[in-house]
Amino acid sequence: NVVSTLLAVPIGLLSDHLGRRQVIFVGLLCFALSSFLYTVVPNPYWLFPVRVIAGIASLATFTISTAYIGDIVRNEDRGPAIGLFPPAMGSGFTIGPAIAGCNAFVAR
Repeated sequence: NVVSTLLAVPIGLLSDHLGRRQVIFVGLLCFALSSFLYTVVPNPYWLFPVRVIAGIASLATFTISTAYIGDIVRNEDRGPAIGLFPPAMGSGFTIGPAIAGCNAFVAR
């Protein structure tokens, strides 16, 4: 993942400077933008820049969220909190769209 390799340190520094919550928010906006752009790209060549946006979204959301947990959770609770975070986040990103898709299907 070239985007993560190139932008991990700059995005981490940005989260130190601006705050983790702001960077996570921008990451979630990038997820929304990339999801929309995947549906409207005119040809396969446009998928590359959309994938870059999705890579930035993933980095700014998952990685910085783990750092944010480290900031807000007490030392003795940090291990379990960080250990439970990836499955919870992955489940949300998997189950959430499925629920939304079911709701859209039922609404017809």
